[in-house]
Amino acid sequence: MRKLILLFLLTAAISSQAQNKSNISLQKGIKLYSLGKYNQAINKLNKSIKYNPLNINAYYWRANTNSKLKNYNEAIIDYNKVLTIYPDDIQVLILKGITYQDMGKYEESLKIFNKAYEIDSSQYNIIVNRASTYMSLKEYELAINDLNKIVVNHFDSVYVHLYLAECYNYTNQPNLSIEQLEIVLQLDSTNQNAIQNLAFNYITVKDYPKSAILYERLYQQDPNNEYTLSNYGYVKHKLGQTDTALAMIKKSIKIFPNNSYAYKYLALIYLDLNDSEKACKAIEKGLELGFTRNYGDELLELKKENCQ
Repeated sequence: MRKLILLFLLTAAISSQAQNKSNISLQKGIKLYSLGKYNQAINKLNKSIKYNPLNINAYYWRANTNSKLKNYNEAIIDYNKVLTIYPDDIQVLILKGITYQDMGKYEESLKIFNKAYEIDSSQYNIIVNRASTYMSLKEYELAINDLNKIVVNHFDSVYVHLYLAECYNYTNQPNLSIEQLEIVLQLDSTNQNAIQNLAFNYITVKDYPKSAILYERLYQQDPNNEYTLSNYGYVKHKLGQTDTALAMIKKSIKIFPNNSYAYKYLALIYLDLNDSEKACKAIEKGLELGFTRNYGDELLELKKENCQ
């Protein structure tokens, strides 16, 4: 209250003409922001603040604009100025938390979302963004806990189901991930993220016919996508079309020579064909390309089991 009274007294000391000019510049800045003309918007918002250094709305919109321009530090400074006057403003706290996410400062982001959650523990935007931050920190169980708080009342939110699916993948629960991705496709049958991840998850649980249906859709959309080619190729092999599979995976490697996952599939196919020499060459190439760094120890284990 004392801050608001002080702000009122200081504002009263600024001439009405200056306040009017500040508000006009502010409205022009907001208009430019809505048109995506962020550099021009910044100029207008700077003028607004110059005319009236106490125009809190101008700081808010300048923070939003700087965030769009990836001037994150400047955005944080302005959000803090707004929060000095309105410390419990949920919208500003959420935007500040998202800005810290964009900066890769996830611990700072989490602190902001925790504070917002203490003010309002039921708001969707707080919980889903905190869950996203937990995911960035690889705290998947905490993310799942948050997402389950909102999924019932926000069942039509594609993001909630996609986030849950990702968390279940990282916690080695592919069947639960599949359930969430199937829900996404019920809500949005063209969601590419869901189609790609569901097709891959079907490989994980060895449901190759279902995987093939989805990869065929993706293949028809883009027959030269290196990941579709390698994944679909492996599915083709498991469905008895080994020659086609090898051709597709080799085409994937030709398009993207550093696709270490494609070499994993080659190795698995050659092992099925009892050709350990070619399998071990594929394993070595996948390891050379950084499979372990990107995907884990699976190729190392295959090497120990099958290669001298």
